[in-house]
Amino acid sequence: MSDFVIDGQEIDVEALSDNGKIALQKAVNLNQQLLNLEAQKHDITLLLNHYAAIVKDELPEGEEDEDTSLAT
Repeated sequence: MSDFVIDGQEIDVEALSDNGKIALQKAVNLNQQLLNLEAQKHDITLLLNHYAAIVKDELPEGEEDEDTSLAT
């Protein structure tokens, strides 16, 4: 691992204990998982709105609800 920045402070990985290095790696892995989840949420929201629009288009005139988007 190279140097990292946490809360604006550069972390010298080589200066960390083995426990600190493990904790840093876990934090990096968790951050990557969070970024992946955020990307998945975005994709799911787009798809949900897409399919909601298809359903809305199927409704007879006058039956449309004010809230046409299911996802926020």
